[in-house]
Amino acid sequence: MRKLPFIFSVLMVLSMLLAACGPAATPTPAASTDDTATEAAPAATDTPEAAAADDATPTSVPLPTAATGFTGTKVTWFIGLGAGGNPEEVARETAFVNKFNAKYGDKYYLVMQVVANATAVDVLKTQVASGDVPDIVGPVGVKGMFQFEGAWLDLTDQIAKNKTDLSDFDPALIDFYKMGPQGQIGLPFAIYPNALWYNKALFDEAGLAYPPHKFGEPYIAKDGTSSPWTFDELQKLAMVLTVDKQGNDATSPDFDNANIAQWGYDSSWMDIRGQWNSMGASTFVADDGKTAVITP
Repeated sequence: MRKLPFIFSVLMVLSMLLAACGPAATPTPAASTDDTATEAAPAATDTPEAAAADDATPTSVPLPTAATGFTGTKVTWFIGLGAGGNPEEVARETAFVNKFNAKYGDKYYLVMQVVANATAVDVLKTQVASGDVPDIVGPVGVKGMFQFEGAWLDLTDQIAKNKTDLSDFDPALIDFYKMGPQGQIGLPFAIYPNALWYNKALFDEAGLAYPPHKFGEPYIAKDGTSSPWTFDELQKLAMVLTVDKQGNDATSPDFDNANIAQWGYDSSWMDIRGQWNSMGASTFVADDGKTAVITP
């Protein structure tokens, strides 16, 4: 999609937001709860719940235009493909737009186009087909990103040309926005954090140490051994906490996965695609490109 070079050093962070619905991110430190459920609140917003929440979003919001005194080139910001369309989000985005326009409006000024999540894909596809595409799209989740594969601009040359400082970003996040031969299609902006809630009573009952509470800390088991806090470690804990009706956990050879009495992990706000991939990225399509692969 077309971009304006001058504003890349300021606006490049808005070009894409790939929400952490992918499994590459390491789980964040946990907060404890004494409730009966153990769940994670993921960063992803490409979900049915998010779509429903955005259905009431107006298709546009009143924002400054050239008629109000901005004489620069208009830059369109499309919002709704992922998150960003809820009223409280629109308010913050509007504040950013007004601040940007007040400073750069004589050269470039932003105009937001907010579209309901339920119709955003169709609206954007129509714009792409007609050639009347927005300059910036975001926030965007992984699902939304791949629905427009091949449409995004490789920002590599613009990053170098504008000497954009990427040192504030985790290198893993920068790499996350690279899409194979399409290059650096986006940069992180307002990446939503994950929150892991755990049931202390269930951990105590199973004799497990609690997850770390600070970012970057390892998981230290009851026997004092230390392990990096990753999805692999989370999977191990989830298996111990998943128990069948006979009292066998998921690490036992006698575990009956058809009669589970207690689940050790649950992903909230995540569709089945995300749930199946939480513990390791994979594909649902076999090598022939046609056959579905479902691994229990």
